[in-house]
Amino acid sequence: GQSAKVLYMVPVGHNPTGTILATSRYEAIYEIAQRFDFLIIEDDAYFYQQHTLRNTQVGHQAGFSGSLGLDKTCDDDLPGLRLGPSFLSYDKDGRVLRLDSFSKVLAPGFRLGWVTGPQPLVAKYDALAYASSANGCSLSMMLLGKLLQAWGPAGFEAHLRKLQGSLRARCDAIVAAADKHLGDVAAWTRPKAGMFLWVKLHKPPQEMSHLLTLMEENGIVVMPGNYCKSPGSDRENLCPYVRLSFVIDEGE
Repeated sequence: GQSAKVLYMVPVGHNPTGTILATSRYEAIYEIAQRFDFLIIEDDAYFYQQHTLRNTQVGHQAGFSGSLGLDKTCDDDLPGLRLGPSFLSYDKDGRVLRLDSFSKVLAPGFRLGWVTGPQPLVAKYDALAYASSANGCSLSMMLLGKLLQAWGPAGFEAHLRKLQGSLRARCDAIVAAADKHLGDVAAWTRPKAGMFLWVKLHKPPQEMSHLLTLMEENGIVVMPGNYCKSPGSDRENLCPYVRLSFVIDEGE
């Protein structure tokens, strides 16, 4: 029969769950790729949005009281650049192509990223990207280059800590609100990265539109769970999940 050629992975901040792949699974999955000789595409757009140190229990308590700055958030246990392994870090024989993005780190308008991997894979990707997107905006590239040059590694990490602290405070706030108001009607797991809370309703209504409208009217950024299903699945079946965002503008 046919064998797999590529494994596509979103190991950190999986959308919509906010989970992070266990460290032990990186090496195990890479060994499977070696055994069956397939490539790994590591799409890690949320890698820098980790707001919990890996393999630790964060003792931080919510410091959210109207401000989302770092003034009330202790940053000594924020990841910064201590972001854990990647499939690329295990790559011994040139089978991993890693994708990173600035749009989740600096601003959504920065539709720029970078690709890392063995030269033959990067060259193939570059040719495909040139034909499909004609590369990114030159002005954005110049501004981004100047910004990173001015920051240096220390400045970039300081920015990451501010971002991670803000995400943690927002995550603390939405989880605290869920604990207070949804404990009897839903279940969830605190996300470790990213910007979403994936909530399972114990008794979802047969028609979700009215519930979603009420949530939106109360300032909740919500997406029906069936929008997150795979393309081949039956989206008409009742889905008990909703995805809540905790990164709306502070003024909202």
